[in-house]
Amino acid sequence: MFMKMPFTPAEVFYSYTETDGSLLSQLEKHLSVLQRAGLINPWHKLHITAGTNWKEELDHHFETASIILLLISADFFHSDYQYVELQRAMERHEANEARVIPILLRPCIWEYAPFANLQVLPRNHVPITSWRNRDAAFTQVAREIEATLKKLQQLTIAAPSTHFPKIWQIPYPRNPMFTGREDLLKELQDLLLTKKTATQAQPQTQAVSGLGGVGKTQLAVEYAFRNASRYQIVLWVNAETPETLIADYTRLARDLKLPLKNEHDQQVVIETIKWWLKNHQAWLLILDNVDDLKSIQSLLPPIHGGHVLLTTRNQVSGRLAHHLDVSVLPNEEGALLLLRRAGILSKPQTLEEATTVLARQISQELGDLPLALDQAGAYIEETGCSLQSYQQQYQALE
Repeated sequence: MFMKMPFTPAEVFYSYTETDGSLLSQLEKHLSVLQRAGLINPWHKLHITAGTNWKEELDHHFETASIILLLISADFFHSDYQYVELQRAMERHEANEARVIPILLRPCIWEYAPFANLQVLPRNHVPITSWRNRDAAFTQVAREIEATLKKLQQLTIAAPSTHFPKIWQIPYPRNPMFTGREDLLKELQDLLLTKKTATQAQPQTQAVSGLGGVGKTQLAVEYAFRNASRYQIVLWVNAETPETLIADYTRLARDLKLPLKNEHDQQVVIETIKWWLKNHQAWLLILDNVDDLKSIQSLLPPIHGGHVLLTTRNQVSGRLAHHLDVSVLPNEEGALLLLRRAGILSKPQTLEEATTVLARQISQELGDLPLALDQAGAYIEETGCSLQSYQQQYQALE
């Protein structure tokens, strides 16, 4: 049975000027309860880490956000960059790709702006800094954003998403803690989405390989979510063992309503799926945890019109697929993942240097492995222990 698209946290993009940074911080505090409840995944330019291509990362989050918050002030209108961003935000809003919510921070003339026909917040059109009680103003804004989220959720459940495939089998929700890997994701997109070699043998089969715990499966999941609108069908197969692989292929055949009808002959199942892959377009097939690479060759037709992405711990021959090696995270990104997962960095803030250094030390001790860092962060968050206490406990076990 195909999974309906899970309601994942809505991507929220803050568009603002540095002058209004303190007001942004206050708004984030009032929205933090929505973030902790898993309703939103906020992002703005302070999330960009050192050494990152800031423009690519900013453009990516802007173009994938479900909600764009415009933090309006005279400085916002005065900035050429922000005004261009405002115009693009309205284009996405009018194309029904995102919901734009203007928030009046400080007094200014805004009635001639491109968003003038939208409902601004606060509803009484009194800028937040003009309220006697700013907490009351921010609370009203947060309530309105909460109501927007509920409406978006109802629309997602009530009707098929125009941005997700009609068939969506990804068994995991999008990971709001996904950190780094932008270079690998870009390379995957370039390899799968720009090659025009459909007449070659198995032309668009890509593999991500690496040690256990480096995040191969999460990389595949993130690729699927980021590029969902490019596919009509997304399929997922657990290929860890021959048994799980055949079981999932049989499930695919049944879910695709192929003419099997309780067929127990494995070869018939495989040939039926191969026939379907050969005769359909715009699909993505993810084979997760491939152990026996040779078996994959017999599962796919020599020519097909979709994309195959496999994850494996083994080295992949170029004759089977183009492969990308996934290594451990850079130490700085590992520390960032730990701090986010532990809830220490649930929002942008200035951390003490000792905290940053300690997070890097723990990440290094855990081999900068995403899985280990995720587990460590979860433990810290659940137990409420400090980074120092966790490090002492971990070192005591070694």
